[in-house]
Parts: sequence; C-alpha cells; structure tokens
Amino acid sequence: MIGTVRTWERAARLANLMGAICLLLSLQAMPSDFRFVTETNASLMPGDDAATSHAYAVCIRDRTMAAVDSRGTVFIGVRKCPDGDDAISATIVTARYPGLLYLGLVLLILGFLSQFLMTFRPILRSRKIVLDSVTLPQ
Repeated sequence: MIGTVRTWERAARLANLMGAICLLLSLQAMPSDFRFVTETNASLMPGDDAATSHAYAVCIRDRTMAAVDSRGTVFIGVRKCPDGDDAISATIVTARYPGLLYLGLVLLILGFLSQFLMTFRPILRSRKIVLDSVTLPQ
C-alpha cells in the first residue's frame, strides 16, 4: 500500500512539473508600445514648482494617454510623453500554442488536486482504524 501512495505522489509531482513546462513553452512575452512613466521633480502645469512634484503617465509611443501629477491634476491626451526616470514598457503575454496552454493547465490542476486529496488520506485511514477497533454489542 505504501508503494502505491508513493507512486501517486510521484505522479502528482510529475504532473505539476510537466504542467509548468507546458505553460512555460506555450506563452510568449513581447514588449508593447505602452509605457508607464514616473518623473520626479517635474510638473505638468506650466509655472508650477517642479522641485517638489512628481508626474505619472501612461504613454503610447510618444503620446500621453493619461497623466497625473502630485497635486492630483489629471491630464488626458497630452501630446508629449514626459521623459521619465524609469520608463517601463508594458509586456503583452500571448498564447503561442493554445493546445499546450490548456494541457499545462489541466496537468497542473490534476497534480495539485491529487496532492490535495492525498493530504486527507492519513486522516481517513486513522478514523477507519478507530472504527474497526470498536466492537459493537451483540
């Protein structure tokens, strides 16, 4: 009986590993034109004190979709994107191989579900032993 439990544990771990590999191989990440920009010591309003303010913007290429500064002023559709300290390009994740993606998800779900159900096995086994040792009166 112990060998079969170990076999199920190994099968669950293998399913998790294979599912993770399938997910890794099925997804593709590419940079996009969207950038998230944070600019310190800058203001979006002309004549504002730039030494104490920050500007945050979401840009597409060189155009700003939306921007907000530290005073709470919101700008939509500003022409030029602010030059940020650390402009981060958003990543687009696509499924290159959808069949492999679904196979990976199914393997992960089966692996985790079997591991989850194996955690209750000792509890059920101990209750069965207790019930088997009780003798009913005749």
